[in-house]
Amino acid sequence: MKPKFHVVGGGLNGIISSLYIKKKYEKYDVYLHESLSELGGKLLGFDYEEDNLYFDKGTHIFKESGNSFLDDIVLEAIPDDDLSFYPHGEGDIVGSIQNNLLHTESHFLDLINNFKVAKAVKKHIYSLEQPVESIDIYTSVSDEMEKRFGVEFKDNYEKIFISLFKNSPKELSAICLSFVGFTRIVLDDFPKWIEQSQNSIYRSVVGIPNQLKLPKEYRNNRKSFYPKNKGTKSLITGLTGLLNKYGIKVIKSSKVQIINQQNKEFNSLVNKEEISFGYDKILLASGVISSTKILDTTYPIELTPPMKITFFNVELDHITLKEVFYFYNFDSKENFYRVTNYRAFSKKAMDKRITIECFNCEVDVDEQLNNILEYLETLGFIKNTIFVSVSIEEQPYGFPVLSLYNLNKIKELDKRLKLKTNKDLEVSGLGTNNFNFFQTEIILDSLRKIDKMIF
Repeated sequence: MKPKFHVVGGGLNGIISSLYIKKKYEKYDVYLHESLSELGGKLLGFDYEEDNLYFDKGTHIFKESGNSFLDDIVLEAIPDDDLSFYPHGEGDIVGSIQNNLLHTESHFLDLINNFKVAKAVKKHIYSLEQPVESIDIYTSVSDEMEKRFGVEFKDNYEKIFISLFKNSPKELSAICLSFVGFTRIVLDDFPKWIEQSQNSIYRSVVGIPNQLKLPKEYRNNRKSFYPKNKGTKSLITGLTGLLNKYGIKVIKSSKVQIINQQNKEFNSLVNKEEISFGYDKILLASGVISSTKILDTTYPIELTPPMKITFFNVELDHITLKEVFYFYNFDSKENFYRVTNYRAFSKKAMDKRITIECFNCEVDVDEQLNNILEYLETLGFIKNTIFVSVSIEEQPYGFPVLSLYNLNKIKELDKRLKLKTNKDLEVSGLGTNNFNFFQTEIILDSLRKIDKMIF
């Protein structure tokens, strides 16, 4: 009888981890448990089949990771004819709203016309002794902005994060800067940037004013791509097919209750029926919070709750007027966080879909949508406010506010979990290992942990 490797958590991390185990370590029978009735989590997006419309839940363009297994399995899951590949430097074009203008050449905050603050930032850069590269996520947004760009910049622009995340920048973790790509600013025009870019300190905090002109020597040469038809759901559908192809047993509606490590057994409610499973290895792939509820059932999880996010999934009666993939709202009178332009992703000339994401929408949603569409018209992003259909989805963000308080609480949970794991039981996912957050880093960490468990 083959040894049994159980993976708990049917999101992207759990699915790819299961495939990795089965393909690399064939001696194991692999079981994947998902607490819900479908695999994929938020990558399933919003699929309105009756209207033949699909919208991502957030924006997820796929990029090569440099890990051959991960890159190969993603491309194996999705047929080539369903993929849009983007030339180097031309995929994932991000913009931002600044001073009630839509910037599409760069989403970095542009200081070229703010002479006073620009002068102060240049003076700050000259005082730096080494490049400012990595972000310390256990410092605040305010402190990290001051470290990178100086006091005057921080005093003038930290308020942006109140608008974006509805929390004080002194309380938000600096990971929020990475979340919206706020790690550099535009300080000079293109010729000046080229001239200064040989200086690694300058380049670490000053971004190119036109993302389409990034010199080859500074590009990440990994390909980016996106499924044309159903975005991230296409990936989940394809990966689910691979689970079947490679004989991985998928157990849906399986809510793991308690693990007995001494007897190497665990109990799970499968469709509300308690079932006992034996195991040789277990990977809890659903992150720190979920794993704490299983391994440390009496320990209080004292986190401030997630923000409410509202998705306005809109089919316009016309195509958008810009080629930008999506853009962040750095300062406008309207409350929204990001807009996604699916025509840029899908490369379908008549794709009229957009998604508008709002945190903590406090007014009537119909009024909010009307106000935002009018504003997008004034920005020159849409032709008019007429739309064919709209679906409004309101739900918790899916993770607690990215505050220093929450990150430190999660760090504490992660430390406790390390005392409750061993070579036969590991935890991966959101919040592990000094707060893994982005999908690729989570998956690569899982693959390393699987190798360590087996050898």
